[in-house]
Amino acid sequence: MVVPPHYEEYIKYSKLARSVYNRYTDQVEPYGMDECWLDISGTQNIFGSPEKVANEIRERIKFELGLTISVGVSFNKIFAKLGSDMKKPDAVTVIDKETFREKIWGLPAADLLGVGRATQRVLDNYCIRTIGDLANTNPDLLKSRLGKNGIALWNFANGNDHSIVAKQDFVSPVKSIGHGTTTVADLENSEQVWAVFLELTQEIGHKLRVHQKCAEGVAIHIRDNTLFSKQWQIKIPLPTQSPMVIAKTAFALFKQKYS
Repeated sequence: MVVPPHYEEYIKYSKLARSVYNRYTDQVEPYGMDECWLDISGTQNIFGSPEKVANEIRERIKFELGLTISVGVSFNKIFAKLGSDMKKPDAVTVIDKETFREKIWGLPAADLLGVGRATQRVLDNYCIRTIGDLANTNPDLLKSRLGKNGIALWNFANGNDHSIVAKQDFVSPVKSIGHGTTTVADLENSEQVWAVFLELTQEIGHKLRVHQKCAEGVAIHIRDNTLFSKQWQIKIPLPTQSPMVIAKTAFALFKQKYS
């Protein structure tokens, strides 16, 4: 049975949940609509241990909003995200610095943030099945096959994520606007490529209008099913917010460069 989504309700409850998180810290960084990272490292003297806070938040969300949440507690953002996915629903999972290898290295590599289907296919070619396999792989090999993302994944698997949790009112300066997708099937002709470009640029045009920006150039990034990538860019004669102009420029660049 297919039922229509209640998008407004989803947004409403996401905001209500964040209002609960904000009682414990002002470092609340959204990840999608229904997930957040919280940095509570400076509040232990006020609220208690991280695990205690996680359970308290979980109970408050259940009591006040009638929702169950799963919480990951760890020393970095990547493992906190991983922990939140390990037990569902209504659970707290702790991954600490001293024992994370024993706890997570046996899990599938696909459980790690940043390992999607295409990346997993590449890892499978080298018998890299688990997070531990990934952590113990030569990083130079990962870089040669996956580029910068390979080094990032090696660091993640070894617990070397040092990214900070942004404050709730942080707004990143907009230097570029883009949109991408992984198609469900390979694109086999120019007409299919044009359709994808046209769809992507609708969102880009919307973002340009929201941020009151105009595009002065176009860049395209093409990746095949082996994760081999090519990228090109070109200037636009006149600054624009038009999705059609951006799509036509991108498509002309594609036809000129891609072979």
